[in-house]
Amino acid sequence: MGTTTFEKKLGRHHRKIILLVLAALLLMGIFVFLFLFRVTTINVTGNVHYTNEEIEDMVLTGPFAHNTLLASMFKKQVKVENVAFMDSISVEMTDWNTLRLDVSEKAVVGCVVYENAYYYFDKDGIVLEKTDIPDEETAAESTPAAEDDAADTDATGTDPSQDASMSATDGVGATGDSKVLAPQVVEDDESVAAVTPVEDETSETASVVPEEAVENYVPIVEGLVFESVAVGNALPVADSSVFNTINSLTKMINKNNIPPDVVTFDEENNLTLTYGTVRVALGADENLERKLQELSAILPQMDGLSGVLHLEHFDGTQNGVVFDKDIQ
Repeated sequence: MGTTTFEKKLGRHHRKIILLVLAALLLMGIFVFLFLFRVTTINVTGNVHYTNEEIEDMVLTGPFAHNTLLASMFKKQVKVENVAFMDSISVEMTDWNTLRLDVSEKAVVGCVVYENAYYYFDKDGIVLEKTDIPDEETAAESTPAAEDDAADTDATGTDPSQDASMSATDGVGATGDSKVLAPQVVEDDESVAAVTPVEDETSETASVVPEEAVENYVPIVEGLVFESVAVGNALPVADSSVFNTINSLTKMINKNNIPPDVVTFDEENNLTLTYGTVRVALGADENLERKLQELSAILPQMDGLSGVLHLEHFDGTQNGVVFDKDIQ
């Protein structure tokens, strides 16, 4: 029996109703989805140089900005380009209406002085920021300090004409069960005998050692050779491996809490740390961790002294270290 015209019209009518119902359900689903996962709370972590609002503006843009599920799916890891200090931002949905933005900033590992300004750079040598040196600081740096240093030394009660020798029992305490090498002090370049390690003893904190922990210390680096500096570009040095050394050195200085006044490289990339009138010759980028651990224990003995502490060849196996005292 054939299909009547009425039945055909009824079939088309049913299909229209079904399509309308499906469309209504789809629209309802979209509305519920958008309402259910709407962003009402944003938590930002890890940001130091930028505000929460600035971080949100960097990430939450476009059609997915107001939906927690879509934002966490399509903007899970955002690489931030051409923004100083910024590396990347990860997006995570912690509940239906909350996003967490975890900021990864580029760490400053050092700074150089160029044309009366500080230029801060990261582990790759990329210059992240420039700050002008205050006029009063520039004037202070240009003032001779030799007489002040001498006066300070006398004020500590140290006799400038004191005997050049230092007893091998003048060691200071070290962490754990380790023993500390007491430096043998010599005039000029005369040879010295090995100094026996000494047991831990109590010693007053020296002025070269900070009384409180220093967080996020950034060294002033001298000795790098370049002809120009520009924010956003790498420092144009001949050997870029020097930035790996600076990065490692800065981490270990912070770990041992022994921030120097200046870090200096010579023509062969040998390192020297300056603590007031004490220069610490570290030599090449070898055994730096051992050298700095030993330095953190020896520094309290350096108060009131002026000269060079030699750690160039120190690797933990030596029986002594040498301090060349400046001739008064």
